[in-house]
Amino acid sequence: MKITLTLFAFLFSVILYAQSKLTPAEFNLTGGQSYTSFLFRDSEGNNDQKFNYANGYSFGLNMAFRVRSKHFLRPELLVHQGGATTVFGGNELKWKLNYASLNLGYLFRFVNEENRFRFSIQSGVAFGLNYFFQGTQKINDLSYNLRETEAFKPIDLTGSFILQGKYNITQSFHAGIEYRFNQGLTQIENSDAEFGQKTRNIGHFAIINLGFKIK
Repeated sequence: MKITLTLFAFLFSVILYAQSKLTPAEFNLTGGQSYTSFLFRDSEGNNDQKFNYANGYSFGLNMAFRVRSKHFLRPELLVHQGGATTVFGGNELKWKLNYASLNLGYLFRFVNEENRFRFSIQSGVAFGLNYFFQGTQKINDLSYNLRETEAFKPIDLTGSFILQGKYNITQSFHAGIEYRFNQGLTQIENSDAEFGQKTRNIGHFAIINLGFKIK
């Protein structure tokens, strides 16, 4: 919990610094698909349970702040769905985990939109603080509320790799597509520590961005 609170305070302070000291560059609305699963290791470090990917959603908003001509900080608010599917003991299991996320990303633009094609490419990394606000586990036809059972921890920390392409439709309006590889940094199940297991989120995100240049 101390690590979580420290990271949250750091993210919040950096966002405040960005808003007050750096140059606002653009504002974006985002939405797309998530393809998520679980990384599982037992007490001996073995992966004896295979989880399949599940489809979900993601949507949110972010604002990029220019540090230098090609360097940007990007705070973001995002709502997204995680989860997985598997078959265990002849039963079909499905999880859907809904998170509200506060992310902070760093992006480097290595192809600038000022070229004659009005196209830019940028990549970077992000760290996120995710709050688990709703979820279900379905075993065959039976469904369980994971918030009521308290099976999953309320906070998850994640790291992401980002690759984004963007096209300037006008001088001030742009559209783009973004890929993210997202991996959990902390255990998500409350029973993990008791049994010496480790379960973390993992996912791929395909996101469409619509945004406006501020400066």
